[in-house]
Amino acid sequence: MRGRTTHAAVRDPSADVLLAQVQSLGDIAGVLTPVIDLLNAALKADNGRLFADDAAKLSQAVKDATAKVTAAAPVGVTRWLSCRPRSMRW
Repeated sequence: MRGRTTHAAVRDPSADVLLAQVQSLGDIAGVLTPVIDLLNAALKADNGRLFADDAAKLSQAVKDATAKVTAAAPVGVTRWLSCRPRSMRW
């Protein structure tokens, strides 16, 4: 078997970091429900304007979901969440 070498299986330590980031993406899905609720309510509202109390309640749900995900997210994902353009911030 000329030209073939055998290597011991060594797990790349950076794979663990990436795996944690990938798994946290599933947590980010929890933010989507309140965002979708807010968008649906705004799009169904007269002239796209919500009553202040409805907007506050829906907005708070988005903020709560974002805070929960941010607290549980690894550093790379947390950095991504905080570096979003201002237009994407809640």
